[in-house]
Amino acid sequence: MTRRTTRSATTTGATLAALALAASTAGCKQPPLCPALGACGGHMPEGTSDWVLNPSHPSCSEDLYTPPPDPRLVQGDLPPARTPVPEPALYDWCLLLVTSPDSSDIIAKLPNLFAESPEIGAATLHYDTPKSSFVLSTTRTGTFSAEFPPFCMHAFGATDDVCGKLQTSLRARAAARYRNIACGGSAIDPAGCACTFDLSDRIESRGTFLPPAGATITHLPGNNFPEKVRYCLRGDTLELTGADGAYLFDRLGLRTLSLQMTTVDCANNQRDLGEDGVDCGPACPILCSAINCADGVQGPGEAGVDCGPNCPKPCP
Repeated sequence: MTRRTTRSATTTGATLAALALAASTAGCKQPPLCPALGACGGHMPEGTSDWVLNPSHPSCSEDLYTPPPDPRLVQGDLPPARTPVPEPALYDWCLLLVTSPDSSDIIAKLPNLFAESPEIGAATLHYDTPKSSFVLSTTRTGTFSAEFPPFCMHAFGATDDVCGKLQTSLRARAAARYRNIACGGSAIDPAGCACTFDLSDRIESRGTFLPPAGATITHLPGNNFPEKVRYCLRGDTLELTGADGAYLFDRLGLRTLSLQMTTVDCANNQRDLGEDGVDCGPACPILCSAINCADGVQGPGEAGVDCGPNCPKPCP
């Protein structure tokens, strides 16, 4: 299976040229590919403050290729004691797609929808200055495609509108983070199938921070490992850059965030800017990930028992 992305690059040719010049004068160490944002410092707001991505400059992440793990083997990627970690390798993706000639449900085992280096397309950051704590939600987004060669589609005898059946099965079974799945004939090989999908993968985390020193904030995320961040707070805008090439908030590849202050109403039964769902998210008392729509009771964020705007089932 081959993969390609259809998202925009974050690094311009001018930036690459400048980095090439810097590398030639600074030895072998390559500087971060994301240009640093402002580092003017500024007084952190008292009480609490909520920030969302600035649409004019949302973020900058470096493309880091991380191959997918092989799900066929339990802890198969762990090396034996006293041996080095094995080199990354891709398994045969066709082994995860088993088709049948007798059923409209073409999938017996889901294939791996792999998304390489998606961008941070949405983020909400909540600072609680009296408690010296933060809560962050970031959503990786992008449109990706996956090519299924003819062997994957027909090895087990599947015929008759194979791509259409594949699309129906993927939409019914794929994880919620994969949206707008569409499959059709492949331009590479008409006997195969090409599927496109949108990714919306949210990660939530929390931690603490130390009082600013100059233009630097020290974040302590869940692993409690200090991360120094250069910042610039001007009015309702906040710019964050990982200091000395560090990543922001333990998000692999994330170098910078440009944020704008927002006011969030967590009690109006609507999904507003700064919320990941209806009245839930880092700026609200309830994190969206804490809502359980399958426990048989009416919990936080639900309008009834396992129903409501944050659940797949609406309330009657």
